Amino acid sequence: MNTAVLVVIIVASILVIGLIAYLVYFIQKKKKIQESEEAASQVVDESTSDLAKLFGSKKNIKAITSTGSRVSVELNDITLVDIDKIKEIYKDVLFTNNKVVFVIGEKSKEFAAQLEKKING
Repeated sequence: MNTAVLVVIIVASILVIGLIAYLVYFIQKKKKIQESEEAASQVVDESTSDLAKLFGSKKNIKAITSTGSRVSVELNDITLVDIDKIKEIYKDVLFTNNKVVFVIGEKSKEFAAQLEKKING
């Protein structure tokens, strides 16, 4: 067999093996990202169910807004809010005069939508 043909076969084999390895890596990475997003969505859904009850009542909430990585809940009366329980559920939460601000991250829009859905029934 010619040496040039042998070299071509070896190089082609290496390229095919490399392509297969890359595809396996890509598929596994995509699967992990999807699992992570599903887990984050489930956490958002579960935590908003708990939070919806802690703002006093539906009438106590003026507005829920999402800005960047934060979700703000504007309230009529902050004294009706169970601050201690909210702090147990979320570490990254700020309380101001009549506003509760959650630092959520990438899922802030989804969090705001779920929270509004849970509060409005």
